[in-house]
Amino acid sequence: MQLGPEEIHIWQVDATQDVEAVLPLSGVELHKSAQFRLPHDRRRYRTTRTALRRILAHYLKIPADRLAIRESSAGKPHLAAPAPLEFNVSHSGGLALIAISHQPVGIDLEVMDSSLDWALLAETHCHPREQAYIVGDASAGALDRFYRIWTRKEAYLKGIGTGLTVPPRSFCTLPEWIDAWHLYDWPKPPPGYIAALATPLSRPTWTICEFAGYIDRHEPMSKPNQRRAPWMTR
Repeated sequence: MQLGPEEIHIWQVDATQDVEAVLPLSGVELHKSAQFRLPHDRRRYRTTRTALRRILAHYLKIPADRLAIRESSAGKPHLAAPAPLEFNVSHSGGLALIAISHQPVGIDLEVMDSSLDWALLAETHCHPREQAYIVGDASAGALDRFYRIWTRKEAYLKGIGTGLTVPPRSFCTLPEWIDAWHLYDWPKPPPGYIAALATPLSRPTWTICEFAGYIDRHEPMSKPNQRRAPWMTR
């Protein structure tokens, strides 16, 4: 499976799968997994990390357990050795998304929580123009609009590699670009989910892949289910 210079591949991973039979993770990854208090959070992290290793190995043609994945001081994962790939990962609920590109990329996925105090978070974390957009003419739909803004912000901050060291209120995601970065929304997510992606590419081609290929670490990853589609809309 080839990745063109203007392409972004987005892998959807069922993060609820059991990973007992998968390749061993690194000591750092196992330590991080152990920090999760709840078993389902540990399983989700290990499943997502295993999928990431198998996917990167698929592109780079090297064994998945030989990949050296590091984290920046702000917590952004990256390949330790210089490589022609950039990636970003987000997981929430039972789903994970992994974005692969030749350019820096950020992705954020959220399960929408109807009990969230969106008004307080919008006031403290959103730019004034974003606050006006979220509130709108009525409160109906405000939760959806808040999450749309929030996922864009998270995707952008993950893409540039700063995380929340840059105050989210200090920049605006309306319209859908910031400096040289373009922001895209997931038009048809599964019920209850919302996601956004940030990329320097202004007209990327999307390929959507469903990951289901890591039962035994000695077997090659099965051919992914994939389709080309405008996964994101502006």
